[in-house]
Amino acid sequence: MGKFVSMAMPVDTNGCATTSSIAGKPDLIGRWVVEDIGESRVVHNSPATIEFTQEDRVEGNASCNRFAT
Repeated sequence: MGKFVSMAMPVDTNGCATTSSIAGKPDLIGRWVVEDIGESRVVHNSPATIEFTQEDRVEGNASCNRFAT
C-alpha cells in the first residue's frame, strides 16, 4: 500500500467519455492512504483512501463516505 501525501487529479464525470487510461500509468495503480491535505494532517482514526485499478476504475473512502467510478 502506498502513502498518499498530496495529489491533484482531474476526474472525468461524463460517464464513458475518457481521455486517458490509469492502466497506462503503472506507478498510480494500487491503494493509497491520504495522510496530509495541504499543510494539515487528516483525522488519525478516520483514514481516507484512494485506489487506482488496472481496469481504469477509481474508488476509495473519503473518511466517512465511499466513492467509485
